[in-house]
Amino acid sequence: MGFSNGLSNKFEDVSRYADIIGREHPVSKRHPQMSREDRAAQFSPFVALTGHEAAITETVRRAQERVEHEIEKELEEFERENE
Repeated sequence: MGFSNGLSNKFEDVSRYADIIGREHPVSKRHPQMSREDRAAQFSPFVALTGHEAAITETVRRAQERVEHEIEKELEEFERENE
């Protein structure tokens, strides 16, 4: 017995759509057709956190400054102890 996900028969049987396959695509009389750019924008990645990347970059920069400052302090202390 082979593997079956149960979907293959549904996609192969297009006869149940025979009544609509030849029809024209419906066009709304109320709503103007959306431009390709606007349609594409609907499916573009959603940027929920605008400015998030800049905030992360700033956090990393500040952390690096703190680490550098701590290293400088430790180096100065080491040099004082070994004079």
